[in-house]
Amino acid sequence: MYARKGAVGDILGYFLQADGRPVEGLEIHRELLGVTLDELAQLPTIVGVAGGEEKAQAIYAALIGKRINGLVTEETTARAVLTLAS
Repeated sequence: MYARKGAVGDILGYFLQADGRPVEGLEIHRELLGVTLDELAQLPTIVGVAGGEEKAQAIYAALIGKRINGLVTEETTARAVLTLAS
């Protein structure tokens, strides 16, 4: 839905670009209730849970953007993320 604006995935409803930064100017970001990305960043451990090769780019964006620092996934997706990282 927000891919035209550069979104590769989302965390807590915040759509992220490939570099892990939020997509700018989305009305939905102003309407969200709950934990913000800034509040999330204050936590010492943030574990993402995602699977499927189609999620690799979003997972990689979350990792390089320091949105998560742990990951639960399966081998195929992990290998796809490592391929993006190399």
